[in-house]
Amino acid sequence: MNQLRRATNNRRRSPKLSTIRKLYGLSGNQCAHPECTNLLIVPATDASDTAVVNNVCHIYAASDLGPRANHNLTDEERESESNLILLCAHHHAIVDKQPDTYSATELTRWKREHETKVAERMRRSLAASPAAYTKFIDDQIEEIVKRSKKRLAFRGTDEVDDALSLARRLTEDYRDASARVRMTGLAWCARVLSAKGRLDDAEKIIKAAEAIGSSPEIKIVRAIMRARTGDKISALRRLADIDTPASRSASFMVVEHHDGLQSAIDWLEAANVSPAEMDQSGKLLLLGRQLEQD
Repeated sequence: MNQLRRATNNRRRSPKLSTIRKLYGLSGNQCAHPECTNLLIVPATDASDTAVVNNVCHIYAASDLGPRANHNLTDEERESESNLILLCAHHHAIVDKQPDTYSATELTRWKREHETKVAERMRRSLAASPAAYTKFIDDQIEEIVKRSKKRLAFRGTDEVDDALSLARRLTEDYRDASARVRMTGLAWCARVLSAKGRLDDAEKIIKAAEAIGSSPEIKIVRAIMRARTGDKISALRRLADIDTPASRSASFMVVEHHDGLQSAIDWLEAANVSPAEMDQSGKLLLLGRQLEQD
């Protein structure tokens, strides 16, 4: 059994593609060694293709036998973004052959300082163009909301802290985002909190969204909150008046919450609404509930 465990722990694994993409985005296309200016990807020339000259370096080793090994880490932790740093081939070879000199603490400091420097450089560059900076912030918010919608579809996930955190950032830190994206983001946070029964928190957040302006997303959340207080019929009428893929998904959610999955499916049929006419969150919600029944 011990031999099997050692063989398993020493098998080479690879980070996920999404993790590698994030590393490249944070690296600024430059080796993270404090004194190195080597590019990680060298642009193509008239005579040659693009050259990838970097290595993905593990701060704590990928296996129990590697440099800076940490036997307490899981496979996922070893291949996570926080345990990886991009270095040029020259410096990767040095840090792995001299692990006592280049400790995990030292490499973690390199990573943190390098990524902070890259982020600040990007912030200054974007700040020189207000429109580009707004789009950059908008894209960040929309990506956060997109991930939240996928997670909320399946029971067992707790999105309360994430929703409260995003709402705080939208009201305090992300003021440079567009009004449309701020309203949509706040409305989604209120929708999540409403679904989790946190109506007082949802009310504060939806009021913050309404202070910015009016949008269909805000009206949808107001209808959902009305349903959560017991007025299902009035909520469904309001959602029917909006008549968008998002409002149809919200109607399905309202019926499912009050009457159960089968009643919600029956409602779709009676209302002549197909799953294709709902937005992604509604489709995922329906799929998640059906999987729970299997």
